[in-house]
Amino acid sequence: MATSDEWPMQCACCKNKVKEESECFGLWKCRQDHYFVCCTVECQRMFDKRCHKVMDAIEKRERKINNEGQMNALRRLPPAERRKMKQKSEAEVHDDWLICPADVKVTDRSVPSCAFCMQQIGGYGKKEPSSAKAPPPPARGGAD
Repeated sequence: MATSDEWPMQCACCKNKVKEESECFGLWKCRQDHYFVCCTVECQRMFDKRCHKVMDAIEKRERKINNEGQMNALRRLPPAERRKMKQKSEAEVHDDWLICPADVKVTDRSVPSCAFCMQQIGGYGKKEPSSAKAPPPPARGGAD
């Protein structure tokens, strides 16, 4: 993890040095300006798993406080934890967003990660928006 987009950066999983953006499979940036680089497809898969573990920890925390009480569960959480719950629900809406796994200082019963939404901002594995229409099927030449 890096806190700026200065190159060279280390891969988030295998810790190999990546010299520039064109050499990395994926470059991710969270809303708190944490940057993550994945050098290969395998590293990207491992990074995805790491991000999904953070999301699972947030869900576990949410289930724990939802004990069918009268008060809204989110109101019982500190503001930082409420933000994490909102970020998780926002990331679930978008298929190509992840949750930031950067370690941060927290209280004992909090999720120990940044947990802000992340978007892929570069790399040769970046998915292009699906705004382009598919080409029409070829015309079949039939017998007249």
